[in-house]
Amino acid sequence: MAYYGELNVFIAAEIEWGAIDPTALDQVIHRGEEKETRLLAEFDINLTLTKRRLTSIGPYYTDGATINGGRLEDNAFILRTFHVRLEKGSFIPITNICDGKVYQFTKRYALRLAFDKTPFPPSAVWKRGWQPWTRDPGIDDWTALYVEPIELVTDMEIWNWYKDSYEAKRQKAERLERVNGTDNPTDSAKSD
Repeated sequence: MAYYGELNVFIAAEIEWGAIDPTALDQVIHRGEEKETRLLAEFDINLTLTKRRLTSIGPYYTDGATINGGRLEDNAFILRTFHVRLEKGSFIPITNICDGKVYQFTKRYALRLAFDKTPFPPSAVWKRGWQPWTRDPGIDDWTALYVEPIELVTDMEIWNWYKDSYEAKRQKAERLERVNGTDNPTDSAKSD
């Protein structure tokens, strides 16, 4: 689990988790091509945030105790229980919504793991001095993790869309000029 701001990594900790009822993980799910959100599975899990550093963030933070334990109180690293829903649909993480807007090429995800409460450390467990950094709007409301990005377009498709859009606008402008040029009485008077 990683929580970071624009220029800072606040935590980058491994998590330990397990299903309370392991048979819930044996559910066979069908991920068909439906356009609406669909519940695939529902289960309870135990989750523990550890002080061990994520290795996937690179060599920048070598000491997990400093980045994780140095910023969070000890009660952040206790076992917590969650009710979780695995959902299929087209999801945009709340962190990708800027000023209430979703932009055309915003990454979308096909699967969402929706928790009954935030799996991120709540504001109350951050050490003094780190709390102002964690006042991200709604951090206590972040209740979903997203997986399986939906590939909307490739770079070439973006370029083709831009090129076609530009070309269509240019052609429309030329048509309007031709129409306005022949239908405009002042233009016909000039030609006489």
